[in-house]
Amino acid sequence: SRLAETIGTLAFLWARSNLEVEDKFRQNEVLLIMSTLIFNTVTLLERQKRSFGDAAWLECNPEVFLPECEYFLLLLHVVEWPKGWTGPIIKQIEGLFPQATVSGYLPFTGKTERTPGWTGVRSDGQARPEGQGSHKEAVLAHPFTKAPLQWEDYEASRLSPGREFFERHRILFAWVMHNDEVIAWDFVFGKAPSLRHPPVSAPTS
Repeated sequence: SRLAETIGTLAFLWARSNLEVEDKFRQNEVLLIMSTLIFNTVTLLERQKRSFGDAAWLECNPEVFLPECEYFLLLLHVVEWPKGWTGPIIKQIEGLFPQATVSGYLPFTGKTERTPGWTGVRSDGQARPEGQGSHKEAVLAHPFTKAPLQWEDYEASRLSPGREFFERHRILFAWVMHNDEVIAWDFVFGKAPSLRHPPVSAPTS
């Protein structure tokens, strides 16, 4: 599954371009796809944790999803989604991975200082993001976004506005939104096949 790469590419477009001004309709589509994929993935992980029970869940090495979920946390804090929607998803991720954080590190360099653009402290001790420009810089700096390499590739391969561009975009958007749950399933169970079937003795609710 290329779920993380897909979300990273969309996050790159959000952070690198100015869609809110240039193309509000496309911005809404980018945010809708990102939010749908994040929601489905986190919801599936939480459902499997409940089905397995805490002990069996830990035996399945759920930490393999920690990098992606920390990236989701970063996006949930900085992208302009409604707080009423992001709040519950953030709580779900923090319930799955209490150690998840969006501050205090620069994973692409291995440093431990704060990421530029993150200021203030939340009630749980994590840094609070501040400033739209620094928000986008933090997203572009993240390894999943791959900003230094993608912009040139994107510009070189982007179709000129016209019927072919419109049709390809429409088909891709329709396919993703029609298969959004399958994409999340393929990602989760492809990365951790042991999560597919809960133990017989595990609680089911």
